[in-house]
Amino acid sequence: MNLEAHAKKIFGFALTKTNNVQDAEDLSQEILISLYNSSEKINKVDNIDAYIYKICLYTWSNYYRKQKKHWNNSNINDLLDLSDRDEINELIEEEERQSLILSLRKELAYMSKVYREILIKFYFEKKSIKEISEESYIPQGTVKWYLYEAKRKLREDIKLINSMESYRPIRMSVGHCGSPGKNNEPNSYFSSLLYQNIAYIAYKEPVTVEEISRRLEVGAAFVEEALENLEYSELVKKIGNKYQTAFFIYEPKDSIPLLDMMIEKSEEVALPIYETLYGILEKIKNVGFLGNGIDEDILMWTLYPCCIQLLLEKVEDYKELSKAYAPEHRDGGKYIANGSIQASEDIRYQGSKYSEIYSRYLCEGLKTREADSNLHSYQIDSYFEGLKWREFNAPDLDKLWRISEIVRYDIKPNEFEKIIIAEYVQLGYLSVKNEKVSFNFPIMTKEEKEQVFRIIDTEFERLNAKELLNGLATRCYKLWKGRTPSTIPDNDVRYRALSDVSNIIVGCMEYMERIGKLRTPKDEEKGALTTIVWKE
Repeated sequence: MNLEAHAKKIFGFALTKTNNVQDAEDLSQEILISLYNSSEKINKVDNIDAYIYKICLYTWSNYYRKQKKHWNNSNINDLLDLSDRDEINELIEEEERQSLILSLRKELAYMSKVYREILIKFYFEKKSIKEISEESYIPQGTVKWYLYEAKRKLREDIKLINSMESYRPIRMSVGHCGSPGKNNEPNSYFSSLLYQNIAYIAYKEPVTVEEISRRLEVGAAFVEEALENLEYSELVKKIGNKYQTAFFIYEPKDSIPLLDMMIEKSEEVALPIYETLYGILEKIKNVGFLGNGIDEDILMWTLYPCCIQLLLEKVEDYKELSKAYAPEHRDGGKYIANGSIQASEDIRYQGSKYSEIYSRYLCEGLKTREADSNLHSYQIDSYFEGLKWREFNAPDLDKLWRISEIVRYDIKPNEFEKIIIAEYVQLGYLSVKNEKVSFNFPIMTKEEKEQVFRIIDTEFERLNAKELLNGLATRCYKLWKGRTPSTIPDNDVRYRALSDVSNIIVGCMEYMERIGKLRTPKDEEKGALTTIVWKE
């Protein structure tokens, strides 16, 4: 007999039963050895395929009954001598029975809590309908209905299970716009692959616990716990007995229409804005703020995005979107969550119009910060800065303002202030030469800031430059509104669109660098790139 012809099928059987390659190899080897040693008697069997299958079942049955990690394989000669065919049939029936029990247990795990508990009490704990009614505070008639429905669902689900496609889990990055919850929600939930996939499955339409559980092949108890947490933080909404995700999730190619629009708009407006600003750069530098003497290109890297932001704030549809706000959540946060399905760039941008440009639009954040001392900052963590999230918060503003006073008034720093200076030199915000401290970014007093902004406003108002950006906010809103589930409020759609309008800032920077108007920053210049601080 040619054993090689049967080896693949034997291994497939073993792998199906063990779900483990190493164990499957061991089991396959035992079966093949036994077949080889008894080849003379096996040649007398009429249906080789059927008999090998029975041997496989017999071996597996021994393992299952004894619950051991090794295979107790009977001598194949003894098996051939069995005169009672009912014993072979018993093995097949045992295999089918064990398979059915495994299916029932699996389906029971997928059921929601109330079905699961009633079935366990009735069938496993052998409790009467009256006892279940009393323990669960449910009328006996309702218990009977649940039992009937549960059995009906089990029958249907077991029939369906073989026809269902296997689900391939996704990986999703989840961030937020606004202030996180007290336990860093929503980000803290979505380090879990289970939470990521629950949110993804429930995004486009409402689904039940059972539907999620079965699709993920995860026990309903785990799904219920996750949904309870997500519902508490208002990241999913319950609709009857179903759940639907209540935050934005981007598929790999969802960002392409927005990016295409921004690329084309940036190429239209970037140069006129840049040339207008560059034309008044000397006038701005003459205001005399700290950092006015840095390299001209690096100063433009800071003032240019700030200038576009000022223009946006004068456009009517942008001002209308600005009425949207980050909603409060029960977890203590004020935020809008955003999920993005992870995919490599070749998949995400495959066949797209501007695929070679998209990665240059990557941005960790356009950040505004303020301190109680009326200090404010604006900073962009973009592709050109190296896509590093720079921690730059209220304490940094206060420390840097103190250093600015030391520089302005030629004060000798104390030991603690020297440590602060050294810290910000290392981060790239300050430089020290001949014991003189200088700033690598603009930092302005209230008067200096007002004077600089007045120069910018006057020049751009004269050119009516805000019309360059008119209608952009409306287009961003319509892009999102047309593909957002009804569980996401219109305010959230507007807030999301408001955030996306800011891509025009990154887009204009990208285009100016691409055509050589903005010099590519050196590594040592990236620490303070696009940073500006002022006092109100």
